[in-house]
Amino acid sequence: MSENSEKVGFGQHTLEEPVHLETVTVRQDLEPGNTIHQELTSIEGDSDDPQSWPKWKRELQIWMIAVHSMVSTFMAAGIIPAYERMAKDYGVSVHQTSYLSSAQILLLGVAPLLWGPISSRYGRYHLCVFSVFGSMLCNIGGARCTTFGAQIATRVLTAFLISPPIGIGGGIITELALPEHRAEKLGYWTLLTVLGTPTGPFIMGFVMQHTELSWVYWIFALMNFV
Repeated sequence: MSENSEKVGFGQHTLEEPVHLETVTVRQDLEPGNTIHQELTSIEGDSDDPQSWPKWKRELQIWMIAVHSMVSTFMAAGIIPAYERMAKDYGVSVHQTSYLSSAQILLLGVAPLLWGPISSRYGRYHLCVFSVFGSMLCNIGGARCTTFGAQIATRVLTAFLISPPIGIGGGIITELALPEHRAEKLGYWTLLTVLGTPTGPFIMGFVMQHTELSWVYWIFALMNFV
């Protein structure tokens, strides 16, 4: 243990508050017969280092990202039971209403590529907050739509805004999880993302049997809010 007043690791510290450093030597094999040694220094209790946070806080953040990813696929597939109702209300064919899901699937595949650089510039926390808030507003708009064109616009915007955790979720979990638990946490994130696709139509099918079409989008908005 030592004291240091310079900027080390993840934070800036002054002489008034001694910094407790812990140094770990890591051996890395390059090729047979050749090795290097690295000294990794971490600051105990540094709030800028996610792995120094309390376990409950790290677990909560990991599950929030996993659920956020699940919601993105849940909403894309969740409107499938409403195809016939939307076709009737909007005066289009059932085949045309399927474009509402197709457009979201396309955006969920492309948009995460754009969010990566944005998260590096403005931060992942602010991007995730903007994501859920923006998609919530679009889902509220979807509940108010009376035309097919307006509805497809809200679905495109919703998919674009809800997609960041699909692209940056793995990086967030890697930073939050300890190395020995990293694969497990990434597995939870991947599993929830995949489960959103079958879970959406299953749950929203019951909603469509007992409520109006608008409630599909109100429930989506409530999921964003929570």
